[in-house]
Amino acid sequence: MAEHGFTAIFCNIKDFPPSEWSVVRKNASAAKVVCGPWSRMCSGDAGSQYDRAFLDRLVACADEWRAPFIVNGESEVDGRNEVVEEIVKVCGARDWAFSTLPTPFWDNDWTLLADIPVLPQCFGQSYADAYEVRRQWQARGVRCVVATFGTYSGWTPELYPLDAPYGLYTADDCGNNYAPWGLTGSCQPCAGAPAPQPPPTNGGTVPDNSIPPISPGEIIGSEHGITAFVDWLQGQSGMPVRNANYNPKKPGTWPWPERLERTLKILAADHDAANPPR
Repeated sequence: MAEHGFTAIFCNIKDFPPSEWSVVRKNASAAKVVCGPWSRMCSGDAGSQYDRAFLDRLVACADEWRAPFIVNGESEVDGRNEVVEEIVKVCGARDWAFSTLPTPFWDNDWTLLADIPVLPQCFGQSYADAYEVRRQWQARGVRCVVATFGTYSGWTPELYPLDAPYGLYTADDCGNNYAPWGLTGSCQPCAGAPAPQPPPTNGGTVPDNSIPPISPGEIIGSEHGITAFVDWLQGQSGMPVRNANYNPKKPGTWPWPERLERTLKILAADHDAANPPR
């Protein structure tokens, strides 16, 4: 692995106790490869509920090994911001990253991981475009995104853009032949920090005294500008698009600009209903 550019390996301590990884850790140290633990955050089979005990065990192992670590959260964090908040709080300022499914869950506030590297699982043809996956995560507020490519189920290196940095899952499925999986280029995994913005007033560049005063009880009507604004917004770089989970009857599956448009139109309609023309 080291000969072909891989600089770290992470050991599954959920399914195998930390003591079983002693030989791997010893060999990694000899090859000057970082070796740390990783674990899912749920008990039982995949898809079970979040279990804080697995997080505590992972952090304790990383502290004992004095190593970076990977928190693997999938269905156990879906729509549960309180779990993500707890993970961030427990892991604190340690050297850690968050591995999860390839596309962001719509009901999560991913800005909670704004400064934590996220490792989306780009497994197979459907998610081989690591650049698009990275764009989606950065559009949700995550700054640094590093793809993990699947090596099993007959998936081959030619399927993925092997632009470092990236990871592989699992190393076992490479059959000890890492040369085909070696890097072919490089990429920039982190978005630049946004420039500080002044507090908005009525739209930024329009003087406050240029907008006519609003009369009490005035209705919004059809000249709300909501559709035009959202159309413009969706044309901006980094905006999310509909994915395979999109369902026109379930707003939770929509890209957030479309949900914003729905919300604003409901608010405008409710306002006008409460203020009939005089």
